[in-house]
Amino acid sequence: MFLYDNNIVSENYLTVEPEPTVDFYTEAVECNKALLTESMGATKYMIDVIAEYGDSANIVTEAFSEWKDKIIKFLKEFKAKVIVLFRRWIDWLAKKLNMKGRYGDEAMNTLLRDTAKCAALADFSMELPEPTDFGFIYFNELDVATFPTSLDKMVDNIRKTGIDDNEEYDAKKIRDQLANETQSYLNGTKLSVLTIKDMRQLFNIKQSASKNLDNYKNKVIDAINHVTVASHVIGGSYKTSTKTINPQDQKVYEYLVTIASCLGDHLTKMSNEYATYINRIDQAITSFLPQAEQYLLAK
Repeated sequence: MFLYDNNIVSENYLTVEPEPTVDFYTEAVECNKALLTESMGATKYMIDVIAEYGDSANIVTEAFSEWKDKIIKFLKEFKAKVIVLFRRWIDWLAKKLNMKGRYGDEAMNTLLRDTAKCAALADFSMELPEPTDFGFIYFNELDVATFPTSLDKMVDNIRKTGIDDNEEYDAKKIRDQLANETQSYLNGTKLSVLTIKDMRQLFNIKQSASKNLDNYKNKVIDAINHVTVASHVIGGSYKTSTKTINPQDQKVYEYLVTIASCLGDHLTKMSNEYATYINRIDQAITSFLPQAEQYLLAK
């Protein structure tokens, strides 16, 4: 009877919506690029104004003041975008990476709590198909936050002392140095075998990883906020009545933009690798547990 029901929908419409693709990495990269593009555009506009209307003290001061206000605005908007984006990203990761099953987190936790079984597994080790980096250095950085702390100190120093007249500001050099430092956290020691001690360490890392990533995000955002605060403090000394402009002033603002951008790049890469390392730990757990179970049964 129901085959002739007029309410039946054609099979062409019986589709299941696919899970939306969430590309936080690309969104974050675009956010970082936008800061640099906007700041460079503002710099070009300032130079064009001076070239067109002359380089008198009033023209230069007014053009620089307008440029400074734009940079501060860009930094504020950048900070706001970063906060919202990475809150979304970390929330998505927390929901996405939640391993269950017979050989999942609960089973691993049960094994590690069993003193007798752990003692029996003291001589057992599982060989890996290939040497694998499980992120010990990466997760340690999430815990101690060396990178944002060091850049926070750099901003504090530039806020107090400025840039020395003899010091050449090189944005590319700074970005390359900080990019290499970021990469150092993503290239850790590789293991070829895993023991019960290794699994305990990996499991403990996983248990605190989500909280540590969220705390790390907050520390990076605090450092970005420090950049914004510094831009206000430095800008507070500039008035439209100023007769001369220190040639180092522009370098200070460009330096702050570079640091803010590098912090954004760093958080992007650190957040993007989180899922990779957690997946490797999950794979290790799902492989180790059945092999350990077989080893114990054989004994």
